[in-house]
Order: sequence, then structure tokens, then C-alpha cells
Amino acid sequence: MSKRRFGVSIPEELAHDLDRLAEIIGCDRSKLVTEAVREYVHEHVHYTQKHRCLGVLICVRMTSSESRRDVVDKYHSVVKSYSHIHVGRLCIEIYVVEGDSNEIVKLHSELSRKMILTRYVSLPTKPLG
Repeated sequence: MSKRRFGVSIPEELAHDLDRLAEIIGCDRSKLVTEAVREYVHEHVHYTQKHRCLGVLICVRMTSSESRRDVVDKYHSVVKSYSHIHVGRLCIEIYVVEGDSNEIVKLHSELSRKMILTRYVSLPTKPLG
């Protein structure tokens, strides 16, 4: 596979974390950055290609009395399951989603505005193997 070089500026602390991680797992920065970018692009393919997909949205926010039931109801066509748990001062919410990627993108965007962390994990739609 051919490679392309380009410069990227990142915060100093993140650069140190990257160097430490590369040393711990015994690989170079380029490999770590390549894998991180590959994962990010894969996670966000929903913003570039309309398709039917299956995945899990994991969201973390500070505990509050605010209910997310309104979001579950609004996106009922793609939210197949919803659960949450409180751990200390955090509320962890898990949405199993399946359906039109455009709807999942809207859900992801709406949740991201209110959360500390929102991560989409794509699940295979075809049998593995």
C-alpha cells in the first residue's frame, strides 16, 4: 500500500500521550495515527454515504433528572433498544440502532450536543466468516 506524508499539528500533551502509548505497545506513531484515523473514518461513514446500518450509540453525561425518553420516542424508527445506568455522577446511555443512516446521523448529532461523550460503534450487517 502506498503512503502519503503530511504534517499535522496536535496539542503538546496529546503528542506526549501518543508517544507514551506507542512505546508501551511497541509500535510507531504513524501506525497509531493511521489506526486512529481509520477508526474515526469508519465510525463517521454515516455522514458521507446513505445506507442501512446497525450499531450501538454509547453516550455519557453528567447525571441529571433530564429524561432522554423524548429522544427515544422521536427516533423510534431506528432505536431498537435503550438503556441507561448511573455510575457515580455519570449517566451512561446505550442505544441499539438499526435503520436509515440519515436518521442515525440525526440522532447521533442531537445526542452529541448534550453529552460529554458520544461514540457510535458499527456492527456487522452480514454474517462474519
